[in-house]
Amino acid sequence: MDWKDIDTTHCGVLAATDLIGDRWSLLIVRDLLMGLSKFNDLQTHTGASTAILAKRLRVLSDAGLLEERHCKQPGQRGHTEYFLSRKGLGLAQIIGAMAQFGYDELTLPQRPLVEYRDAETGQRVRLAAVREDGQQVAPEDVVIEVNPDAFSPKYRAPSSRERKKQPT
Repeated sequence: MDWKDIDTTHCGVLAATDLIGDRWSLLIVRDLLMGLSKFNDLQTHTGASTAILAKRLRVLSDAGLLEERHCKQPGQRGHTEYFLSRKGLGLAQIIGAMAQFGYDELTLPQRPLVEYRDAETGQRVRLAAVREDGQQVAPEDVVIEVNPDAFSPKYRAPSSRERKKQPT
């Protein structure tokens, strides 16, 4: 059997790209990680139209990646602010890996816009593949193993929709 013979309808990559596989969602997550939370700030910083930003925020919120908080200062109109949920914070590594690749391979070799650092020591942090025993593995030494059951015509991977039904 070959990878092309496997039903990838319920692939983890597909499930993730359904939620964050577009430019706007990734930029929204980046900006939320950097501390922006107000709609107008997110719109200005990402460059997304009002309609696109509202739609992406709704999708991310419905998926449990964002928390919406309604805020009202005395004498001002109320507004909604957006924050990454615990589940949404899991996207930090994806954004970090994209930034690391972009700085390493796509931009000029100068000081990057942001650097990831260890809060305790201040040392730079780089994302890496790590084995179960804690040892780092070079990208060229990582092998992707397909679940042998996936080659069975009756195999059906769990979908992200089924996961939503399970209690968290």
